[in-house]
Amino acid sequence: MINIIIILFILILINSYVKDNFANITYANSINSNIVHIFWTGGFDSTFRICELLYSGKIVQPIYIVNKNIDGFDFLGFPITRKSVDFEIKTMDHIRKKLNNNNLLPTLYINDVKQDKEYYTAMRNIYYERYGLFAPILNQPLGRFSRPSNQYTLLALFAKNYPHTIEICVEKCGTGLDTHTEKYRTGIGGDCRLKENIPNDLNIFNKFRFPIIHLTKKDMLKIAKKKGFDNILKMTWSCWFPVNGKQCGYCDMCRHRVI
Repeated sequence: MINIIIILFILILINSYVKDNFANITYANSINSNIVHIFWTGGFDSTFRICELLYSGKIVQPIYIVNKNIDGFDFLGFPITRKSVDFEIKTMDHIRKKLNNNNLLPTLYINDVKQDKEYYTAMRNIYYERYGLFAPILNQPLGRFSRPSNQYTLLALFAKNYPHTIEICVEKCGTGLDTHTEKYRTGIGGDCRLKENIPNDLNIFNKFRFPIIHLTKKDMLKIAKKKGFDNILKMTWSCWFPVNGKQCGYCDMCRHRVI
């Protein structure tokens, strides 16, 4: 057992040199659009935002990244494989039929995202910036990214060359992307974005908009009940590791559900 611990510690040291130089982050300029472009998964948060937009009469362009390795790599470099893609796609189809709203444009299903090693360098820097070599131990319990490459890496890579800003439905949770961007955001709702002159590595999120990052799930459910679309939220899928075709009830996403 001790030998295994020693080996793991050595691997962590080898794999977690504290920080590279700032990454050279570039991205395409955004074109103004009356259409709201948004990452959708069929989960509670993104479905809430889509319903909110449709309720306000907005035209919505959903985007779904199909890549099953979207959750990135752990600190030892092993890929984190998604188990929920088929369930998410099925859920989005059911929700779309239930909404029956022409303002919800056909979903863009993205099967391939152009890579850029600078984005992985930036995410790695962000991961190790606070606790250095102790990040694999301290990051998750202290609300920071739990992996040096996660789902936001691929989403940022897609946004890099996309001609519009994209809403990403991160809730007010005090962890992950909320924690890392908290001091650097400005605006609220669909206008919430990163400030100018922020740490260079965080610029990988420059084309994200954070429309619900000021809301908790309970806040969203309260709004949904008031506006009459809480029945849609009951249809959402939020499980990472389904078992026998059902939500496992144990993963973080299942445990944080409020409906």
